Parts: sequence; C-alpha cells; structure tokens
Amino acid sequence: MNIAVTYNLTKDYDKAIMYYNKFISIYKEDPEGYYGLGLILYTNDNFEDGLDNLIHAYTIYTAQNSPYRTDAAKKIGYMYNDLKNKNKIAIFNKVATKYNLEIEAN
Repeated sequence: MNIAVTYNLTKDYDKAIMYYNKFISIYKEDPEGYYGLGLILYTNDNFEDGLDNLIHAYTIYTAQNSPYRTDAAKKIGYMYNDLKNKNKIAIFNKVATKYNLEIEAN
C-alpha cells in the first residue's frame, strides 16, 4: 500500500496503479486499495473504472461500519457532479446501477 501511495505522490501513476492492483489481489476485503486506485484512475480520466473502484470501496466501508464511508460518499458525490457537468452522467448511472447505488439530491 505504501509503495502505491509513494508512486502516486511522485505522479508515477502507472506504477501506483500496478501496486494498488497487487495490494487488492492480496487484500480483497480492504477498501483502501480500491479507494486509492479509484481516485488515481478517475483523476487520470478513466472515469468508469475509477468510479467503480471507489463505489466498491464505499460498499466495503459500509459493511465494516467504517467512518471512512463518509469520505468515500463525498468523493462519489463529487464524481456524480463532475460527470454531470461533463455530460457523461451515463457513466455514473451505469456504475451506480451495478452496485444498486442511488444518489440523494440535497
């Protein structure tokens, strides 16, 4: 995990992605890998995979009753608004449907 974070901080995203995926392959029930990978993918314009990983992290945080669930929910809300503004809301809807996720408007 720390290797992935370090590569992310140095903006070596390909290696960060590789190490997040290695982490996930070993620790499938740890939401941190999915969360970090989701943010990197999304910020590098891989919206669908980024959102998918982040929602997956959110579902694990929720099952664990983790306080980090709130952070993930805020990021998902940001992604919803970002994709809506980019006229790419279909991406959000596709991934949200996969997880039976509904967004509540404020």
